[in-house]
Amino acid sequence: EITADIFAYKENGEALVEKILDTAGQKGTGKWTGVTALHLGVPLTLIGEAVFARCLSAIKQERVDAAQTISGPKPAFTGDKQAFLANLKERDKK
Repeated sequence: EITADIFAYKENGEALVEKILDTAGQKGTGKWTGVTALHLGVPLTLIGEAVFARCLSAIKQERVDAAQTISGPKPAFTGDKQAFLANLKERDKK
């Protein structure tokens, strides 16, 4: 349900999801928190994984280049495509 809301949200008549960049920046607070947790011997896996994900997100050109040479599994939608699209359109009307 939240995905439909996100896809349906519009700003100035345009779908907001089309304006979201495929890259993330960092301020350093997650890294600082992770390093401090390591020094204290405190497990902090969730924040560590979030920092790693942001690091990968930040190197967009490398991801684009890698996608040209590395093939992965092809995503396959196994649901009812027409029903899915109709649901999105219905949510868009709200």
